[in-house]
Amino acid sequence: MNFATAAIHPLPDPAAAARFLEALPGFVLEREEAGRLLLSNGSLSLLLVAGETPAPLPLLLACRNLAEDGTALARIEGVAPLGAAQRISLLLEEQRFSAPFGFELWLQRRYSEDEVDSDLPLPTALDWQPAAISALQRLLRVVPHQFRDRARLRATAKAEELAIGSGEVSVALADAMRAMVLVTPAFQLRLLWQLIVELGHDPQPPFAGIELLDV
Repeated sequence: MNFATAAIHPLPDPAAAARFLEALPGFVLEREEAGRLLLSNGSLSLLLVAGETPAPLPLLLACRNLAEDGTALARIEGVAPLGAAQRISLLLEEQRFSAPFGFELWLQRRYSEDEVDSDLPLPTALDWQPAAISALQRLLRVVPHQFRDRARLRATAKAEELAIGSGEVSVALADAMRAMVLVTPAFQLRLLWQLIVELGHDPQPPFAGIELLDV
């Protein structure tokens, strides 16, 4: 489900709703004018106005510990779980809560690949040899998880470019390792060299013509 970054929410008592929201993690009152109240939690700007409440408005609440934060949320008056927590995907866990003032709270815990010790699939367009896929997935762990999606796209595209350039119909292990070297920032290349060695491969061929920085 997509969540809005800005919304207008009509309801009979905007002031009471604002007090409720301020009891939730992250929400702060930014402005009040003529009975209209603007609140924000950093990802959503919500304008409360007087009126009839339409269908429930889902509010996304990010957390670090779903069990603890869900228990704390359920202690707030008027809030009740709509079911047990669910693992929506490998990297996402969620629990929903009913709430007063026409809100529905979606508490979410997002995990990194490192936290679940798993590698996401590569966005491939060509055929890949299994060893090439495995190696690139492992090598991508040298990249901090917040930058890994972009690195995964760049390294996969570069490996396929190298395979096509050499006239191959599938991406080989050598293409994958060379691609990772070419897209890795210079300051991380020594770490990448060490990881290639740890995986049992000779780092010299993929690093051909690449100068390592002294760090």
